[in-house]
Amino acid sequence: MSFLHQLRIVHRDLKSENVLLDAQSNAKIADLGQSVQLEGSFVTIYRAYGDARYRPPEQFADADDDIECQVTERADIWSFGCIMLELLTVTRPWADLTYDELVQSVAVEGKAPNIPTNPRFDPMMVQVIGICFNYYPALRPSAAFLVTILQHLAQ
Repeated sequence: MSFLHQLRIVHRDLKSENVLLDAQSNAKIADLGQSVQLEGSFVTIYRAYGDARYRPPEQFADADDDIECQVTERADIWSFGCIMLELLTVTRPWADLTYDELVQSVAVEGKAPNIPTNPRFDPMMVQVIGICFNYYPALRPSAAFLVTILQHLAQ
C-alpha cells in the first residue's frame, strides 16, 4: 500500500481477499481494477466502489443520487484498518450489520468499526487500528507512517 501511495495510486477496494501472501509470507496487494492515480491531491468520484464493509465514509457515493466525493490515499488507510481489525478479531468488520445498517452507521452517523476489548490484544496494535478509523481522511495516518510504526512493533 505504501508503494502504491508513493506512486499516487489509490486502490479503492482494499479488503482481506485482495491481500495475498507470497512464499516468504510477504503481503502483496491484488485486484487493482478499481484503483485510480491521483493527478492532484484527490480524485472526484460519483459512484462507490469496493466492499462496503471496508469502505471509508467518504467513499459512500451513490450513483443514483449523483453524490460527489473526493477520495485521497487516506481512503485506503480506513480499509487497511478494517483488514487489521479482521486479522485481530478473525471477524469481518460490520459482520453483524445489513448493508442498510452499515450505510447508516458509517455514512450517516460517522461510526467506525468496533474494536472489541480483549486482554489478549496488543494495546499498541489496537491503537494503530484505531487511528486508521478517523472520520476525517486528512487526520488518518499515511501509509509510510504506518509502515514505520508496524516495523517498530515487529521488533
